[in-house]
Amino acid sequence: MMDGIVCEYCGTHDSTPQRRCSACGAPLSRADTSEHVAIMTILQRVRQICKEYEDLGRCQMQETVVAKKLRNTRDAFRVPEDEKVIMLCDDTVLGTCKLGFAICEGGIFWRNHWSLPTKRTRLTWREFAEREIRVAKSNIALGSGDAIGAQIMGAGGCLERLADMFMDLNSATRGLITEEDESLDP
Repeated sequence: MMDGIVCEYCGTHDSTPQRRCSACGAPLSRADTSEHVAIMTILQRVRQICKEYEDLGRCQMQETVVAKKLRNTRDAFRVPEDEKVIMLCDDTVLGTCKLGFAICEGGIFWRNHWSLPTKRTRLTWREFAEREIRVAKSNIALGSGDAIGAQIMGAGGCLERLADMFMDLNSATRGLITEEDESLDP
């Protein structure tokens, strides 16, 4: 059993008690088990990938999102209040964040325009790791009848980069989640 402090934002681990991460300055929480450290490693990699693609049009890291857009995202995508948002991508013309997707600590939440059907609107990281990601017209196909619309976000050649981000996330979660690690399922 590992006892220490793990930064929820950058994954830095320190055994000395402190209030803020020495690496990024974020508030710290206690880590009680190696399972928590494994989850934090996965989330650290997810955050790192999101940061690499932050320059995609209409995608923002949570720290830069105004409160109203975050509220709209939570309401429209049904993201629970206790779910930490890492990145959100707005697929609306007016920038209301009522269509698009949110990458969260527990997985991916999304809401499409009515013209793009999808069986689900949320995948845990474990479920996402098992999917085959591909570009299909103006959306990201997640397999099993699920798709994330990208009509606005995907304009101007961004669709391929958006697909690359999803493929990177898929590879990272696939490589980090093992059969023994059931901890990412709610």
